[in-house]
Amino acid sequence: MNLTYHKVLRGPDPESEFYTIQADHLERQLELLAQGGFRALAPEELLDLGPQSNPAYLLCFDDGTADHHDVILPLLARRRCRAVFFVPTSKLDRPSYLASTQVSRDHP
Repeated sequence: MNLTYHKVLRGPDPESEFYTIQADHLERQLELLAQGGFRALAPEELLDLGPQSNPAYLLCFDDGTADHHDVILPLLARRRCRAVFFVPTSKLDRPSYLASTQVSRDHP
């Protein structure tokens, strides 16, 4: 199963868009998946993925907004979880988007 998110904010925002979720809601969704026996896949596992006894999911984040670095990466680190980030390079270094220095295959 693939779960795709866009913007993840630390708290409520009256101007949030349809694709925006609060970080505590995302964290709760990940907890519920774990309680249901789902396991988070690491991106490289897709290459050798075969039939599995336990259900699994892959986390994806679109759009390359600044919250991916400031909110999502710390949340994933706490949960020891990895994800795929789709970053439109035309948006790098623009306000509210990731800086080119924050984008790396091996970013901590």
